[in-house]
Amino acid sequence: YPFPLTNRDNIFLFTTHKEDDGTYYVSDLSVPHEKYPEKQTPIRSFVLSGFVIKQEGNHSRMRIYAKFDVRGSIPKSIINAFAADTCDAFKDISKLLKTKEGEKYKSMAKDVLNKAK
Repeated sequence: YPFPLTNRDNIFLFTTHKEDDGTYYVSDLSVPHEKYPEKQTPIRSFVLSGFVIKQEGNHSRMRIYAKFDVRGSIPKSIINAFAADTCDAFKDISKLLKTKEGEKYKSMAKDVLNKAK
């Protein structure tokens, strides 16, 4: 990362779950790992994020939740800019999924969700 930022790393536990009513839960959580202990650099950030996807008639509703702690000292202006960019990225994903090109991504997502227990 450019000055004044320091590189970050993370180790995620990724899970999927499907309820009997067809609701999907997809989440990732930062976890420790004995083979990759935390070091001074890069800084180990913390993330808890996920999606809840529920069929509503002939479309699906996706709710997103996220908690990020990037740790270390980063100016709030940079964190807020990243948060705004992330929201814009989800809008772009929504637009993409409505296109023919987006169909292959829908197919990949369905494959992942169908593996959910």
